[in-house]
Amino acid sequence: MAPLTRRAGASIAIRPDGPASRGHREDSWDFANSEARSENSRESSVIDSYQEEDDVEDSEEAGEDSLASPDPTISGFDEPHVKYRLWHEAKRVGNEIEEFAKQLDRSSELVRADLKSTRAEAFELAESYKIIAQDTLKRLAKDHGRSLRAQRRKRRRQAGQGLQDDSLESTGHAEDDESEEDQENTDPRVNTTVDDLKHWEEEARTWELLHIMLRCQYPDLEKPPKKSRKMESDSTTIHDYSSEEKVWGQFLIKNDLARERNAVMRWLEMGAESAGEDLDLLVEQLDEQTERGKSLSASGGLHTNLAIKKQKRLRSWTRPVDPNAPGMLENHRREDGTESLPTQADPDAVSRQGRKLEKADEFFERAIWLGCWELLRRGSDWDKVRDWCRDRKEGWRAVSMLGPEPVRQRNIDNHSLRLIDESEHQSDNAIKPEDVRFTGNRSHSLWRRMCHTLARNTESDTEPYERAVYGLLGGDLESVLKVCQSWDDFLYAHYNSLLLSGFDSFLATNYPRRLSPATVRKFPIFDSIQYHGDDKDAGKRIIDTLRKERRFQQDAEQPMKIVQGVLIANDFSNFAYQQGLSFAELANAESDSAIIPRLDSIMPRLGETPNWKNNKFISYIDHDGLRVIAHILIIYQDLGLNFGHGKAEVATENIIVAYMGFLRTAGKMSILPLYASCLSKDRGAEVLGRLLIDVTLAKERRDQVKLMKNVGIDPLQVARSQLAYVLERPSFRETPQHRSSQIKILEEPNPNTPIRETKRQFIGAPTEDQRALISSFEWYLLAELHTIDHWRETFFVGASLYYHFFSQGHLGAARLLSERMRSTDISCALSRELLGEPIDVGSHCREYESQGILHDLQDRLFVLYQHMRLYVHFEALTTTLSCLEEHAIVLGQQPRSSTLSSAAMRNWKARSQNTLNHLQRSIDDLTHGWLQDDALSSFDLLDEGSVSQKVAFKFLKRGLDKGGLAVIRRIYLPEIFLAYHSVLYGAGHALSRDNLLQCMNLSNTIVRSEKDLLAAFIDAERLRELVDALAYSSKALLAAKERGSSRKGGSKIAGAGSTLDIWTVKPTKGTQ
Repeated sequence: MAPLTRRAGASIAIRPDGPASRGHREDSWDFANSEARSENSRESSVIDSYQEEDDVEDSEEAGEDSLASPDPTISGFDEPHVKYRLWHEAKRVGNEIEEFAKQLDRSSELVRADLKSTRAEAFELAESYKIIAQDTLKRLAKDHGRSLRAQRRKRRRQAGQGLQDDSLESTGHAEDDESEEDQENTDPRVNTTVDDLKHWEEEARTWELLHIMLRCQYPDLEKPPKKSRKMESDSTTIHDYSSEEKVWGQFLIKNDLARERNAVMRWLEMGAESAGEDLDLLVEQLDEQTERGKSLSASGGLHTNLAIKKQKRLRSWTRPVDPNAPGMLENHRREDGTESLPTQADPDAVSRQGRKLEKADEFFERAIWLGCWELLRRGSDWDKVRDWCRDRKEGWRAVSMLGPEPVRQRNIDNHSLRLIDESEHQSDNAIKPEDVRFTGNRSHSLWRRMCHTLARNTESDTEPYERAVYGLLGGDLESVLKVCQSWDDFLYAHYNSLLLSGFDSFLATNYPRRLSPATVRKFPIFDSIQYHGDDKDAGKRIIDTLRKERRFQQDAEQPMKIVQGVLIANDFSNFAYQQGLSFAELANAESDSAIIPRLDSIMPRLGETPNWKNNKFISYIDHDGLRVIAHILIIYQDLGLNFGHGKAEVATENIIVAYMGFLRTAGKMSILPLYASCLSKDRGAEVLGRLLIDVTLAKERRDQVKLMKNVGIDPLQVARSQLAYVLERPSFRETPQHRSSQIKILEEPNPNTPIRETKRQFIGAPTEDQRALISSFEWYLLAELHTIDHWRETFFVGASLYYHFFSQGHLGAARLLSERMRSTDISCALSRELLGEPIDVGSHCREYESQGILHDLQDRLFVLYQHMRLYVHFEALTTTLSCLEEHAIVLGQQPRSSTLSSAAMRNWKARSQNTLNHLQRSIDDLTHGWLQDDALSSFDLLDEGSVSQKVAFKFLKRGLDKGGLAVIRRIYLPEIFLAYHSVLYGAGHALSRDNLLQCMNLSNTIVRSEKDLLAAFIDAERLRELVDALAYSSKALLAAKERGSSRKGGSKIAGAGSTLDIWTVKPTKGTQ
């Protein structure tokens, strides 16, 4: 396989033409039916089933060039452990790659020219990815859900919820659950793990978040629901005395930022609900410390109340216990004697008297408030909170959280607020219970201020979760952050505070009389907007804070959390640019990447360099994260998000390019054209050409060309790019002008004779780079554009390759080119549309050229032949050289037998004569008008911009400007005709004396071709060598004895009417 990293620092030429259009195609991709595939067969490739079995002929022709296993070094990530991991992960993934590509392909089919349709399809594409992730999550949850729950339960127990280490004794069964689950999944067909479930849980949430953010950022993408008359009237009749519920709704309708934050909070609540444990299991550990049995069924401070009753019995009091009674402080204490107990049983006694509950009762308090916190954090409605507290005989706590009246709302969409109405439950658009979430008292200003005051009360030793609950209701931040245990909790606390602060500001601006200034001064609340600064950038600053927070740093560095943070911060454009810079640095760390340019070539000017190295990005070996950000980038591209131009666009597209590199590693070659169409036009063709460098089988290439055309990619441009890429290799750069002057077809001179034998194997074998160059040129034949420009460029580029090979003496490469890209095949393939039928234009017109009547051809044929003439001439040279070598090899196999009539000798003679006949026919093509400068006349009109300047013009015109064709004639013609003379001389002795006569006729041929052959001998200063060789063969003709059967009337040259009798010289008598 050809190396796939650039071997030197050649830059990648990219023009920012913008993403290529992914318009309608006639044929869709032939994806296999994913539903019919077993869930466990994740190694199978849906799209690879599109590839049919290759023809036997193609396979034999491909030989070692066929692609055995994709090499990840195309992306520049060539460390051995990285290769192994990418290959292993790619084999394990399976369905998701194809499913994502299938949806992208479906979306591309439906995209039309107008921007509205493109953006709408992008929105639908995001939703389809969300569905794929959710379906995958459901499938994995069946296999690994139990193990994941056990792991989380164990981790939560070890965290202890703020408890001491001695309360962790009952954690053994969690490990047992996990071990048991691991034993259950020993089926070798199941190739997934709990980590896969964790990832897809986060990925599903990421796609859900993207869907939410797109609805907020691009509200015109959705069809607005029909507004009811009631809602229209509500939106116009809000005043100082309207219900808080209506004011809250108007706030969300008018404030886009608030609506977005409200949606993000709802997303965080759904995540907590889906990933959270059952509350009974959650408080199980605390339940064990309450010393009152399971389910916390006994109300209040049970043990503390028993101590109070004990004091009343001891003192025979019927009245409440007096805390100042003698001995009360010393005798009314905890069982361990460390703290004084309250003397009254009401909930406020602890804070009012400054005392402590029994330790078991403190666990009870913590468990109750933990449950309340979890319910609020999960966005549970009022009924669920109330039932939770009632079941534990603590209904007063729900009332204290609810405030004066229950307030419910539906999650606000992008266009309108749908208020809860009993009549709506009877309609198709009825608000379902799961759409309604408990909002506490966010719209009750005074009650929120009371909650905030309680959360900030530092004089009493209040339970942290109790502070957090009231802090959440009051919009406080400090008290809530103390109990946050995850990235999501931290974000939720900040967004809750921002949302309520924004609502307070809305009230103060629009409805100042709803709360008196005195109340505002007496009960201040935390102003989160002022705390975060500019409200529009608050989300970005919160995410930046999360990255630096040590408690959540591990979470913040997870790939999906990185993406989620970017989406919430509305900073994807900047993130994509910096992620692309990161890929550029990593891909070129060890050697230059073939598809991602070096970092210094795409970085901004000095002084504009962003501080991107301080941020965390998706790793290039994290194929799941790479897949996610690549598809998000595609969605935002279709939505018209500005990613910049020039270097910024190149850096951003590195994400898609890196994903294409992974697809190649995974063997998903048929998907590559689809993703190449998502890049700018020039870069898409460039990257695709480089990634397809190892596709050599004709069947696979035809499939790739079909896919390119389906997605609007020009196959010819891909061929140009691949050819240019191969020519960047060091072996093709800065080569000597004419190394072919050292070409030696003949053996070293023999002092005894001027006849030099032809070397048996003088052509040699092509190098891997030369094979790759020829393989790249083969794509030109598959482009099938059937235009005169395609015809001209194909033969021009082919002629340029011939010129390069011959000027450098790479005869093996020239022979391989003539075998793989015969002019006859090219002509028949490209002339079908131009001439109405496949015609071998070269063979047809060569006869006219040899007779000097080329202008008698039809105008159409004459034009086509003029374009291919130079290629045909170089091909003739290659054929002659091959015939010379083949004949020399056959001569070297002459049997060592004195019996001329033996079967072996007869067989050898037949083979030798056959090769000689081929040589004689090919040598004729070099005698009349071969490789003259007028063969270049048709290329003068070739638009240099239509051909990659790194291809034909680099090797052909540079030499032609200096008389390159004349140099080729001077180097090769004398050597070839001297070798031909040597062949005839040897054949005259080994086969028939007729061949010696051909040596004499050769002199006439050379003299008649004065402008061609004779001039070449003169320019090469080898005319004397030719004369000496002809003289020696003449002597041999005179001295040779006739071989073979005698012929009456003398030996004749078949078909020529010539005789050898004139050379039969007999001495007369008396002659000495």
